[in-house]
Amino acid sequence: MSQNIIEVRNVVKNFSTGALEVAVLNGVTLNIQPGEFVAIVGASGNGKSTLLNMITGIDHPSSGEVIVAGQKLSDLNENQLAAWRGKHLGVVFQFFQLLPALNILQNVILPMDFLRNLQPKQRRERAQHLLELVGLSDQMNKLPSQVSGGQQQRAAIAR
Repeated sequence: MSQNIIEVRNVVKNFSTGALEVAVLNGVTLNIQPGEFVAIVGASGNGKSTLLNMITGIDHPSSGEVIVAGQKLSDLNENQLAAWRGKHLGVVFQFFQLLPALNILQNVILPMDFLRNLQPKQRRERAQHLLELVGLSDQMNKLPSQVSGGQQQRAAIAR
């Protein structure tokens, strides 16, 4: 049996809406092994995005724990979480989160600028290669508003 890549242990997430507290996740436990493909499905408002936010460290559980690739996310502060996400995760948001004032190439380079793990020339070369892999090398100088939704999604995948 292989080590779990994602472990969600008895996670609860409550949100306060004025005087009312609503449990969006209530004791969720999930184990995902390397190479496993998992779909999180359900009706709108049932906590799918909240669960993904827990797994990516974007949000924190009210109780329970989340461990990804051996890292207990609650052990990291916000700066450490941001660095951890930049190094270990890729998230393609529903609305892509591309910065509208940056062209497609600049949007792909931006996370590399934050991490500073490559020299600027290498970042540009890597971003161009990634855009080539997703079929966007001919669109790299366009703004997100100048390309289709599908192209924006592919740019987000390259990023």
